[in-house]
Amino acid sequence: CIPEWKSLGVDVVQVFSDGEGGKYVQDAFAADKRLADPSKVGVLLCGQKPMAEAVKALMAEAGVDAGAILTNF
Repeated sequence: CIPEWKSLGVDVVQVFSDGEGGKYVQDAFAADKRLADPSKVGVLLCGQKPMAEAVKALMAEAGVDAGAILTNF
C-alpha cells in the first residue's frame, strides 16, 4: 500500500519506536518539520494515547486542521 501511495506523490513517513534506530513519533516530527502546506496534510496515528496527543498538539501548532488527524481510539 505504501509504495502505491508514494507513486501517487504522497509523502509517507513511518516511525517506529522499537528496534535499531527507534524513536518516538513526536520527536521525529519535531526534528523534521516538512509541512510545506499544512492544508494538504493528513495524519494517521496508531499507538498510545499520550503519543497521539503530543503529535496532535505539534500538528495544531504547525497549522494542521484537527479533522485531518485520525487516531486508533
